[in-house]
Amino acid sequence: MGTVAPLHAGAMAGGAGRLIQVELPFLWRETGQTGEGACLEGVMDLAVYTESESAWRVIDWKTNRLGPMGSGGLVEIYRGQICAYARALREMLSAEVRGSLYLTQTGSGWTSPRSHVCVGLIPPAMGHRSVPVPEDT
Repeated sequence: MGTVAPLHAGAMAGGAGRLIQVELPFLWRETGQTGEGACLEGVMDLAVYTESESAWRVIDWKTNRLGPMGSGGLVEIYRGQICAYARALREMLSAEVRGSLYLTQTGSGWTSPRSHVCVGLIPPAMGHRSVPVPEDT
């Protein structure tokens, strides 16, 4: 379960069949196989719904300088974050969601494959809160 800011607040029509949501705050509780959960709170840079694909895409901009491992290294660092964002939105909206990273230094990106399964939450070091929460009593 989770909450997401109302999609109409801050949403823009992006042309026929497209809805664009910028800076989308959310709070999502992930429950694991054991029933234990953690909350993830963050802000998605961009969420776009495309009617022709019947799907949402969450896009996160990365302004980091590329290190010795290049863009592939940067994707590996942030893959968990964008997967968690996509999984959270997928569960909150009960909709098809894919995640993408956009690297501003190169103008290139990475998109999660449809079959990609994201497990677990992003590490707290990514600048987002991921905190354990007690089970419902």
